[in-house]
Amino acid sequence: MNVTVQAVYAPTDETAAEAAQEFKKNAESYWNAQQLMGPDGEEITFNVSVIPVAADQVDNSQDKMMIVNGSGVARVNLHGAARPQ
Repeated sequence: MNVTVQAVYAPTDETAAEAAQEFKKNAESYWNAQQLMGPDGEEITFNVSVIPVAADQVDNSQDKMMIVNGSGVARVNLHGAARPQ
């Protein structure tokens, strides 16, 4: 299963940029190590790629998630359609 997502952060927020890099490292490390069996015995492996990107560099054709500095509600945007988590 291939998954690519942009981790978007404010270009002037160094803390959010660092958080995006840390999220990339942790998410890829966790998901790319998973090997699951599907309901019909098929092997499911993951190829997760997180791309940290400043908000002014976003590719709107790609899925994206926003990295913010502070507390709040987690949201995942898929091609611009917000889906609260």
